[in-house]
Amino acid sequence: MNPDIAFFGTVFAAFFAIMNPLANTPVFLGLTEGMDVRTTRRLALNSLILTFVIVSVFALLGNAVLSFFGITLYAFKIAGGILVGLVGDRNTPDIASPLLSNGRIYYHKAKTGILTCHDAATGKVLFGPERIPEIANTYASPIAAGGHVYLTGRSGNTTVIKDSGTLEVVATNSVGETVDATPAPVDNELFIRGEKHLFCISEQLIAFTERSRIFDCSFFEKYEP
Repeated sequence: MNPDIAFFGTVFAAFFAIMNPLANTPVFLGLTEGMDVRTTRRLALNSLILTFVIVSVFALLGNAVLSFFGITLYAFKIAGGILVGLVGDRNTPDIASPLLSNGRIYYHKAKTGILTCHDAATGKVLFGPERIPEIANTYASPIAAGGHVYLTGRSGNTTVIKDSGTLEVVATNSVGETVDATPAPVDNELFIRGEKHLFCISEQLIAFTERSRIFDCSFFEKYEP
């Protein structure tokens, strides 16, 4: 194989894995939701230009920086490989953010329904990685309210677990449509933004916008924060 082609393939694969456009594209779309097309395109272009400038600077001056600190290229490659390996082996989240609640940190593995819980002070693993029932893929971050942790999957299922150092599933319910946004607890209500509707779940009323329907409260009773 041509050495230049091999080098290009290696560099492309490295940049693709680190920048992860497949995962970052939904994040960008979520951050720019509601903006007009012109503004979204301008932000995308500015992001690409900034990324290109940063990569170019380090491509041109990277060796000088390493030499200044007395770091060889081979040592840098080894350290970078170890760092990437450690990050990939820690079951860390991709899109969803970790949750800090009552001295514990909860987080999903990548975009899956696999959950891990640590003691925030010591880093000790309290449970996990454990697969959460009815949760396969996740964009929404875990939330905590009323002594429970709410885990929402893209399928529309929300599994409720005890906010504790042991995994105890309390309930699982579904809104019946895709959910990518993180639910928002407000007082005694829980708002869930679905693909087509905004759900408001409370003790008295279960309703959603854009369609005149009200569900039996008992169906959602264990969602109450």
